[in-house]
This record gives sequence, C-alpha cells and structure tokens, in this order.
Amino acid sequence: MRPAEIATLLPGVIGRTRTPGAAGDVLSALLMAMEAMHRPCEDVLSRVPDLFAPQVTDDAMVGFLAGWADVDRYVRNDHDGTPTLPSGLGHLRQLVSLSVELSRRRGTKAGLKLFLEVATGVTGFVVLDERDGVTPPFHLVVRLPADAEPFRDLVREIVAAERPAHMTFNLDPPDPPLPPSTLGAT
Repeated sequence: MRPAEIATLLPGVIGRTRTPGAAGDVLSALLMAMEAMHRPCEDVLSRVPDLFAPQVTDDAMVGFLAGWADVDRYVRNDHDGTPTLPSGLGHLRQLVSLSVELSRRRGTKAGLKLFLEVATGVTGFVVLDERDGVTPPFHLVVRLPADAEPFRDLVREIVAAERPAHMTFNLDPPDPPLPPSTLGAT
C-alpha cells in the first residue's frame, strides 16, 4: 500500500495531523516505513493466482498441484527433485491444466485417449473395445503409435488406472517377451 492509502486507514485524529507532500514530518516517515514493511507481503499476495496456474507456477509447485488434480501417481522426481512425468515437466503442467476435463471424461475411450496424448505428447493412440468388434467383451486394446514406445511403461500405468474398473486391457503391439531365464543353466 502507498502511504496515502495507509493514511486513510489511520484514526481520524492522527490522519488530520498529516500534511501531504511535506517532507520530514514524522507521520510521513512512519507511513513510508509502513509501506516498506507491507511490500514483501503484498508482492507474495500479488503472485497468488500464478501459484495455482500450472503453466506458470514454479516447477516444485506443479507436483503439489498434481496431487490436487489426482494425477500425482504418474509423477516421478527428476534428478534434482523436480516433479515431472517421464515425458517431461511440460506434459505434467498440461495434464494438471486439463485435469477437470480428463476427470469429466474418465472411463470413456475418448477420455483415455486424451489422457494418453496429453501425458506422452504423442498423438495417434487408438482405443478399441467390444463395440469395435475386435476384442472380447469387457476388454480394451490400446494401440500405441511408434513414437509412444519410449513411454510404454507410463502408458501401461495410465491405462491400468484410468480404464473402467470392470475391463481388462492389453497394449498393441504387445509387450516384448521376457528373456529366457538363465538360472540353473550350466
């Protein structure tokens, strides 16, 4: 607050002793000191809206917002402790920004596809179910575009959590087979 604004909050008997523009009077000096004391708090308060805007807030705050948006189960901590997704912090920011829309569409093929595209930054996912005539009842097939292969583990984790609870799923192309065990080999 400016000294003139602070002066309007003073009791009338004190405010009447103020001479605006007068240099060196005690009340003006006091008002300037009060302004300096309020400035740090006012600076913080002026930035409050930015704290809750995932696209502009500090990196560490994005992880906190991800918890509010219920997408923190996909968050990993970067080498310096910054919360992020395997696909990058920018995708986490976008995921938090779209969390209301994703929640509204949860349990639908379109919602799952949108979630995967936002979380990985890759387009072209295809989600198939029995209505498409290619899967057994209560089963999803999620076709990964080639560019999504580096995020296969994240995709599997997202599909497992975001699909309708009564449905099973598999990824296409399927996970590569595990190498044969070398235990017991001579």
